[in-house]
Amino acid sequence: MTPVAPVGYLASGLVFATFCTKHMVQLRTLAIASNIAFIGYGYLGKLWPILILHAAMLPLNTHRLRQEIWQPAPATTARRPRRINGSADRRQQDVA
Repeated sequence: MTPVAPVGYLASGLVFATFCTKHMVQLRTLAIASNIAFIGYGYLGKLWPILILHAAMLPLNTHRLRQEIWQPAPATTARRPRRINGSADRRQQDVA
């Protein structure tokens, strides 16, 4: 195994980990880590397409992570009960 291969396996493992996440901040953080690992792998192995791709994706993932962290929390609104065939309306009329 070449000294470059472990970096590639690390990068691949980080990409796999992104598919196991449920939260966007965690996904973007792992994606940034995988971008950095793939940039190192591409540089060490002289794999220019991989290096260029992940160098382009790194600022995008960083920007999206910032958006996710700094966006204001959505306002919660109370939901009205769901009405099925007007049954809720009939119960309201029977009580009145």
